[in-house]
Amino acid sequence: MRRLLALAALVVFLPAAAQAARCTVTATGIAFGIYVPFSSTAGTSAGTISVQCMGLNGIYTIALNAGINGGGNFSNRRMSNGVSYLGYQIYTDAAHTIVWGDGSGGTVTVSATCTPGICSNSYTTYGRIPGTQITATPGSYSDVTTVTVTY
Repeated sequence: MRRLLALAALVVFLPAAAQAARCTVTATGIAFGIYVPFSSTAGTSAGTISVQCMGLNGIYTIALNAGINGGGNFSNRRMSNGVSYLGYQIYTDAAHTIVWGDGSGGTVTVSATCTPGICSNSYTTYGRIPGTQITATPGSYSDVTTVTVTY
């Protein structure tokens, strides 16, 4: 009878240890506000990316694509209002020096390590619109950038 009880205990605990890791990601957009095309001052703003993983024992990596208006080129990230474009960039740092992308074309990804259980981290995305984009027309501009978490 003792052997049966020991085996039953193993069956109960094995499925919990064998569960696959799960990660979820949420993001808030970067809202630049009003842009003055003839001003040489750059527009800056920030957003956030939050990652929560359950059961992950290892590294996850966060990559961003070039956006839907950039033609797959990180140096050409741009927002559109349907008539014209405004160039912009997304950075990992407040000094706007490290371009956040997918690791290609001079961009970097952001990584973190989780230990078993639940890990939760938030990252700031730093956006910048260069000044003096005189071809911009009045309107509301937008772009969609995809966040990919690999683990």
